[in-house]
Amino acid sequence: MTHRATSSLACLFAENPYRLVSVRDMQRFYAAVNVTDLMYLMTARTLSLNHETEFMKDLPHTLDGVRESSNEIGFTHVVAQVDRLKHWIAQGADAKTLGILVQELIGSIQAAYVKKLFFFVPEADQPFYESVMLSQKALDSFPSLCFDITEAGKCFSLDRHTACVFHLMRAVEVGLDALVKALAFTPSSPNWEIILNECEREIRGLHKKAAILPTWKEDEHFYSEAALQFRHFKNALRNYTMHKHEKYTREEAIGIFNSVRAFLDHIADRLTE
Repeated sequence: MTHRATSSLACLFAENPYRLVSVRDMQRFYAAVNVTDLMYLMTARTLSLNHETEFMKDLPHTLDGVRESSNEIGFTHVVAQVDRLKHWIAQGADAKTLGILVQELIGSIQAAYVKKLFFFVPEADQPFYESVMLSQKALDSFPSLCFDITEAGKCFSLDRHTACVFHLMRAVEVGLDALVKALAFTPSSPNWEIILNECEREIRGLHKKAAILPTWKEDEHFYSEAALQFRHFKNALRNYTMHKHEKYTREEAIGIFNSVRAFLDHIADRLTE
């Protein structure tokens, strides 16, 4: 798994008591790990019939891998079966006997898969699960975003699109608070529409500070763009005070995700939390 920066890595692996499963856990539980174990065992079974020396040399290492992955995923009876097989190896069992035991172990693992629930994340969605889907600049400016942006990505990859949007709502409030702080006013209401209107009022008034603020034109452009971006996805979220009644599709969630990222990237050029 590739990470874009050290701070992103620290963010991704931060302790999260609310997570469904951590990225590290997901790596351990990839079904591919256990499928690979099965392939090794089936190869070992073939070697037991045709290449006994190689079979006897490789089997202990293969069993160690099977034991570790089976223990992680909760195949306790498979772990016990592996331990019994390793005991037979220690007792000097021949290749033919071990080959039969390996075949039985393969059957046990195959049967165990039927009793376990696995989630499949399509390749295109894996970055949402495995990475923090935010630029390093935005993470550096707004470190408290880490939890909700990470959770939003995981929810999106698992097709929990409404949950994804709810986490994005929480994340974007950090950016909105930073915008209000920079414009130096106290909102009269927690309602996003009212806050945004008041932000735009303050932005329109920047020209009045021309005498003491030589950069007012650049500031006006920066804040106007931020307000425009916020209004774009604010409308996509309908009315924030009514969000509990909404449900979001995949297309809506990814659209909001991209808009939130663009907004946070933009304000991170100047603002911090």
